[in-house]
Amino acid sequence: MRHIQQEHREWLKTMYPNQPSNVPAAGLVEEAGELLHAVLKLYQSELWGLEYRHGDLHTKFVDAVGDCAIYACSYCNSVGWDFESTVEAATVPHSGLSVTLAVALVKKSAEFFEDRKRLDLVRYIELLMSLCRANDVSFCDAVTSTWEQVKRRTR
Repeated sequence: MRHIQQEHREWLKTMYPNQPSNVPAAGLVEEAGELLHAVLKLYQSELWGLEYRHGDLHTKFVDAVGDCAIYACSYCNSVGWDFESTVEAATVPHSGLSVTLAVALVKKSAEFFEDRKRLDLVRYIELLMSLCRANDVSFCDAVTSTWEQVKRRTR
């Protein structure tokens, strides 16, 4: 995570210099909503055997997890927090139904946007990790693969 944060910091200097912290804070909320969408569609597909017509749901899930984490990294860069220690502070993941965890993630992202407390960001990461565990996805792999795609973007 330290390497990703360092690369991200340099990338931000080129792509979005002087980014205010409210941009990645809002991004946390937006991406949590996208993750909820992917989780809901996965759940509906399993529950009712529905076929989703807009691409591979597993890929959308992994991408959404990565996007949530990259925005968390971006927020850390914008306020001088260490992303790696924020991730390391996340405790044993929660358990439960993925839809419930994803709704909790959206709620936590809104709370974080309002209060900007580091502990809320840690809890946000915990929920991401819990969703990964519930869906047999490696959190680190999701973050790394998403970052590899994001860092190639140009203005």
